[in-house]
Amino acid sequence: LKTNFRSYPAIIDAVNRVFGAPGVFRDEGTRDATSSYHPAYAPLEPPPDSPDDVGDTPRRILRVTDGRDGEKVNADERRAREATVIAATIRQAVDEGWPVRDPITAAVRPLQYGDVAILYRTTTGIALLETALQNASVPYYQIGGKDFYRREEIARLVSVLSAIEQPNDALSVVAALRSPFFGVSDTDLLRTKPNFDYRNAPLELPGTVRHAYEILRELHAMRRESHPSALLQRLYERTKVLGVFALSKNGDQAIANLLKILDDARRVEAIEPVSFRRFNDRLRRMREDGVTEGEAEFTAHDDTGSGRVHLLTIHKAKGLEFPVVCVFDLAAGKGRGTSSPVDLHTIRDADHERPRVGLQISGDSIHLSAPGFLQFADENAAREDAESKRLLYVALTRARDYLLLPTIVSKTSSNWERIIDDALPANAQTAFTPHEAPPTGDTSSARIDTTTEELDAIRSAFETARRELYERAVKPRVQFRRPSMHGDERASHKDVESDEARTRDEAQRLGTVVHAAMEHVVMKRDACTDDQISTLIDELADEHGLYSTGLRNDAAALTRRGLRVDVVRRARAAKRAWTEVPVMLCEPDVSGDGIS
Repeated sequence: LKTNFRSYPAIIDAVNRVFGAPGVFRDEGTRDATSSYHPAYAPLEPPPDSPDDVGDTPRRILRVTDGRDGEKVNADERRAREATVIAATIRQAVDEGWPVRDPITAAVRPLQYGDVAILYRTTTGIALLETALQNASVPYYQIGGKDFYRREEIARLVSVLSAIEQPNDALSVVAALRSPFFGVSDTDLLRTKPNFDYRNAPLELPGTVRHAYEILRELHAMRRESHPSALLQRLYERTKVLGVFALSKNGDQAIANLLKILDDARRVEAIEPVSFRRFNDRLRRMREDGVTEGEAEFTAHDDTGSGRVHLLTIHKAKGLEFPVVCVFDLAAGKGRGTSSPVDLHTIRDADHERPRVGLQISGDSIHLSAPGFLQFADENAAREDAESKRLLYVALTRARDYLLLPTIVSKTSSNWERIIDDALPANAQTAFTPHEAPPTGDTSSARIDTTTEELDAIRSAFETARRELYERAVKPRVQFRRPSMHGDERASHKDVESDEARTRDEAQRLGTVVHAAMEHVVMKRDACTDDQISTLIDELADEHGLYSTGLRNDAAALTRRGLRVDVVRRARAAKRAWTEVPVMLCEPDVSGDGIS
């Protein structure tokens, strides 16, 4: 168990120095009140045939800096600078082809983006890291991210769906026009103002706006008679948005996330009928409420097969290994947050069957502590400190060939940085300042000796990857098995699918008829005796193709039931009534508009 088969001896030696130092882990043979939290450290050993770091062997432990260590900065600025220097270092390492051992063949080869992992304790500052990687043109993939509904492409999709649902919501329409789905320029938007209701827009509009309005009108017309998944698929096809994202930074992840929404729609529809409005409200509510959900999973690769940088928490990295590991936000504190008037500690150990609880309540004029609270607080702090050190141990031992430790001088102290700095002498680590990463689109570092055959292979891989992404957009990835329908069990699968499709179509027509009937009797104040309702239902059913007598009777029954709802009764009795009327609220320091 002591033998480490993954890391170079220099990395193993550094880990032993850090965690074998006095006070980091418990010394062998000693026990104290907190010994159960701090295990004794067992030094790691390299295998007998491990490669030696001699001669021209590259540096293994790099303290990465931007060369501005003389000035202390706050946490946010430190993370931003740290993210920039990490991205520049990774870009330079790949461009220079630092040698690494292939994880599968063990053969030495040049470093690729897929060999790199950036580990972090929490997701604080990850947006800064993603921005820095994008600016340096470094492809990446966040494993296990929980900000799915906060992604830019999801926000844009919500704006477009809101515009489809509410044509008179100018804010949603403008947001949809400016999104990658339509890509209307600010100049064309100014020329369009104030004609943002695409249902009644004049003809003398810019071409990009006319094309967008044509698509929005089409989708608005099909919103009540089509499944949300069918509308989403049509949206993707008409706007060619997948192709737009395919050409953008980290576009594969954006495409996978959009397809995940499509799959979610199909999954919901398989459980119960759902209207477009209901689906859109659900999506919008999840985004506004900050619901956490992982991004869509996909095989992370780029067009040359060199992979993507992995972004993941240290917890998720347990059991994994990477040729290059970088620890992001190394200088972060313990992150206890703001103080609370109530301080609660729960301790569970082998000497007590039940957990022990320590409670302290403090305020401006009161300070109460339960007996033994200070002891509980000290024990809890010791437990958290031990867990923090174990987490650092996991991070440092994931590296095979290189360990990158960013160093930006901060105004706050860090337990991790202090542990490393106290244990590692100067000759055990190398300060490294990367070159400034070339801007996006700069080809100065590109290979100029690429052959025609290699270019053809790259183009073929690019076209194959894009074609697979498009195929995923039109083919359901969620498969469902349902019991066979009544009748001949030997009916073909095609017949069953046809019957299911026919049933869904009739259900949609039934809903359309009932909706239209309620509009007649509520808004147009038509009479509503039983006979009159039956006559109205027959007329509307003929108009919308609902020919089943049983379904017509169901539509009439649903309409009569709807008329008994209190809000409908009040609407019919009112002198005036409206539906979907645009409203605006203007109060001091408060403003907003929407649909009532």
